[in-house]
Amino acid sequence: MICCLVSCLYTNHNFIITRFSNKHVERDLHQRCVEEFELAALQKDDNITPDLMIECCDRLLRHKTLLSPLLKGVHLWVTNYYSVLSDGEMCVPWNWKL
Repeated sequence: MICCLVSCLYTNHNFIITRFSNKHVERDLHQRCVEEFELAALQKDDNITPDLMIECCDRLLRHKTLLSPLLKGVHLWVTNYYSVLSDGEMCVPWNWKL
């Protein structure tokens, strides 16, 4: 049993390390976006993977000068579509375009 577990961990260690690392990168970029854009909230749909969220947040931060005044106080959802909800929440796809 232990031999099987060790073998499984050894075989999948790169995947586990990458996934663990991406989650930390995602968390750091998420926090930077909330702070630098002064967002009310930043959330993502369940189907948005850490890699997609990283790409989205990185793009947001690269366009900070242009986007900062537009996003201050916004509740932003990262999704697969554009939408503005009745309560003012803004949905943007992870691969948004200017």
